[in-house]
Formats: sequence, C-alpha cells, structure tokens
Amino acid sequence: MTAFTRRLPCVCRAMTLIEVLAAVALLALAAGVVAAGAMGGGVQAQRAEAVGATRAVDAFARLAARAEGAVTVRFSRDGASLELWRAGEADARASAALGSRSLPRGVRATLDDSAGGAPRDRIEVDALGRTDDYGVRLSRVADGAELAIVRFRGATGASEVDGEVAR
Repeated sequence: MTAFTRRLPCVCRAMTLIEVLAAVALLALAAGVVAAGAMGGGVQAQRAEAVGATRAVDAFARLAARAEGAVTVRFSRDGASLELWRAGEADARASAALGSRSLPRGVRATLDDSAGGAPRDRIEVDALGRTDDYGVRLSRVADGAELAIVRFRGATGASEVDGEVAR
C-alpha cells in the first residue's frame, strides 16, 4: 500500500512577492503610456479644430464681402470667438453680427503681430473679398502654449499653418 501513498512532485509554482511587484509595475507603466498617448491626441484634435474654425471664418468673410459688401472680422476680447460684422458696424451695439464662430474650449485666437505693426483686433475685408496679409496665433488659455499660427494671403485667401500649405 505504500506505493499508492507516494507524493507526486508539485508542478504548480506560486509567484513570489517580487514577481507580483514587477508585474504590477509593468502594468502601471503600460497604462501610463496609453494615457499619455490619449492626451496627446486631444491636443492635436483641438489644434485641428481651431485651425479649421479660423479658416472657415476667413472663407466665409471673403464670400460675405463679395455678396454683401465690405465686412470686418473681429476677435472677441477673450479671443474665444471670431465675429463677422458689416464694415463700420463692428463697434455698434444696436446692430447684430453677421455671424460668429467659437473656438474649441480652452483655445484663444489673437492676431499675430510678428510683422511689427500696431496691435489689431480686427481684419477688414473689402467688397472684392481681399484683405491685407495677416496671421492668427492660436494658443491654449491654460498655459499660453502656442498651438499654431495660421497665415492668410490677403489677395487669394490661401493659408499656411506652421509650414503646411492649404487652399
């Protein structure tokens, strides 16, 4: 009977405390990489949306000027939106804006003053849909970090974003 009571060697092995800690550390590292990647995509999406909104306002202003006469694109005081007014009405409280476009939450737009001119808060679009060449600086409200500078050519409306040319 002793042949049947013999112990077999154990093939299952429990993980030691060091191995458990190493596995937890690797999982935490992987979760951190995934979270950082997800946050980076949010900034890129925010940048793309802000650039698109800026280009849309410029295009709409040029079309409205050709159809309705000269217009003004005005930047709100906080830079969170761009407003379209008939020329000469941008300061009148009684008249309503022709249109307005909000930027993504946490993004502000200002006119780029790298040309060294006087600071402005508006762009004049003539009845032919032309402007002076100008740039719009897009930045984050939280830390002031620059997202992009969108430069527009006044005669054609072609735009360039940080070296990327688009029509």
